[in-house]
Amino acid sequence: MVKRRDRIIYYIWLFLTVAVRLLYYLLDYKGVKDSFGFYDSGMIRLEEGEKVLSSGMGFAYTNAVSKILGLFGNDIHVIFVWQLVLETIALSLIFWGCRIIWSMPSTIAMMAVMTFSPINVESVRVCSPEQYFLFHFSIIFFVMALFYRHTRLHGWFKSSLGQIILLLMGFYSGVLLAWNYMGFFALVIMIYIAFNNYRINDDKNRILIMTEKELEEKDQMMNGFGQVFLVLVGTVLGLFVTLMKYTGYTGYTIVEQFVWWYNLLKKLPGRTMDFASDFAVNFLLAFVLCLIVNIFYLFREEKLEVKHQAELEAIRLLELAGEDNAFTTKKRVLGVDYFVTEDGREVDYLQNPLPIPPKKHDRVSPKFNVEAIAKENAEAIMNSENLVERVSDGMAKAAIGIENVVKLKSNDKVEPFEREAASSAGTDENSKKSTGKESFEPIIDILNLDKKDDFDIDIAPGDDFDI
Repeated sequence: MVKRRDRIIYYIWLFLTVAVRLLYYLLDYKGVKDSFGFYDSGMIRLEEGEKVLSSGMGFAYTNAVSKILGLFGNDIHVIFVWQLVLETIALSLIFWGCRIIWSMPSTIAMMAVMTFSPINVESVRVCSPEQYFLFHFSIIFFVMALFYRHTRLHGWFKSSLGQIILLLMGFYSGVLLAWNYMGFFALVIMIYIAFNNYRINDDKNRILIMTEKELEEKDQMMNGFGQVFLVLVGTVLGLFVTLMKYTGYTGYTIVEQFVWWYNLLKKLPGRTMDFASDFAVNFLLAFVLCLIVNIFYLFREEKLEVKHQAELEAIRLLELAGEDNAFTTKKRVLGVDYFVTEDGREVDYLQNPLPIPPKKHDRVSPKFNVEAIAKENAEAIMNSENLVERVSDGMAKAAIGIENVVKLKSNDKVEPFEREAASSAGTDENSKKSTGKESFEPIIDILNLDKKDDFDIDIAPGDDFDI
């Protein structure tokens, strides 16, 4: 599917291509040039039917010119219009072919050279085979680009249709090779596309999107060498058939015809096989520039993709960590944190909801501070003594009024606590007045009995006595 941005760029480029050539033609009053006599040769071929064979390229171009002149008239300006249409179609096919195989920046770089180069602009109004060759080359290039896209989307398996396409394009390139040495470049492009098909279809990720039928036919997938072999077979057939066609015009044998074709290459680096060398250099320079820009573009896209994947991984880890640990990350370990399914998905293991006992290296051995413990013990002893005194006071208060705890004789004297004498004085006086007798309530410090008593008692087994 063609993007809208690509269409806009194409329309802008197409307008500039046609406008530059028309302005150049209108502002220069020299008109159309017949520097190499192809217009005259076309008229001769049209009027007398004579076949002029200076080269394979010249022969094919002369036949085409004679047909165009016979169809639209013998005015030389018809050649300019015809070549302008040929170049526009050729550059359009190359534009979309480059866009399919390479990136848009590389396509723009290549088309900028081929559109605004003075050599290309000048060649439109010169009766010469350059634009005619470029048109046929663009057909091969565009068809191979479509083939390249098809194999990338659906894979390349052994099929009669695919083999026929490769043989036909190879045959077509063989014809161009018989016309001119620039046909080698079409052959190089086809081999490049064939090896790219092999590299892409050999990718392990390709298996993930194959259907069941494709997986069954995987063993029948054609490799890159098989594709190149079909291209070479088609090229040899195209070259042989074209040279055989020339033998009927020249009277030479096929070997002599091949020698004639080869000897035309000796005119390099000048004009060879009726093809301008500067046009060929400019053509190759545009493709080299396209490849260089595409390499830098892919390098940049790869870095951006790595960065983007790292950001997505960081976001995924944050989501896995939860809201409490939203700003922490952890390293995922295959087989521990997650596992990979057969279809390539990463599935996380479920976390254990039960508490996990601490590991041995996480346990902290207790440390004792002897001085702090001794200080705490001393404070506890002091607090306990105060507590004992407070308990003794409380117990003494609670013991008041307890009768018959200890039996005393009438002549025994018990000294009460001094702190209780004042408080009970009023009570004793009141009791004496009411009863007439002196009341006696023993007060015994139960906790400190050994300190308060004035007598010692020795008790032996079998004693029976009252206190």
